[in-house]
Amino acid sequence: MGAGFVWMAIGDTSWFATLGKMSMAPSAMLVYIGTLLLYVCSGLALFMVMRTGVTLREKLGAYVYYVLAWGLNIAWVWLFFGTTNGVVATMVILVSILVAGWAASSMRMVNKNAGWFMYGYAVILAFVAYLNILTVFAGYRLGNLVNIVSTLL
Repeated sequence: MGAGFVWMAIGDTSWFATLGKMSMAPSAMLVYIGTLLLYVCSGLALFMVMRTGVTLREKLGAYVYYVLAWGLNIAWVWLFFGTTNGVVATMVILVSILVAGWAASSMRMVNKNAGWFMYGYAVILAFVAYLNILTVFAGYRLGNLVNIVSTLL
């Protein structure tokens, strides 16, 4: 997610600038704070799992879901800001929330506090998904959304 804001700062932002933003869209400062919280939550969760004195085998599920969650996060940034494919990016971020929830559950089995920090990560992703959906689909009616989905299938 943070890479997306770097992309916006140095890349071509003409597509993003043309999108209709809703009135409740957060300011740039709140976006940066949210991004920082996202990294802090996930980083602390990973650190706590790494420092827990259990075997690697017991931590493996937490690591796998953590890597998947971050892979989907990077894919969302690329899809949303890089290819400007907001519809597919929306689908990816929704899956990312599920994977982050699975990561949190797996981490909670290793270290309860790590799980709670990862749940925080999932909540922040859910808010980003909400903003993503409102931004991408702001001007669409239900008929247009059905046409978009049918072209993806």
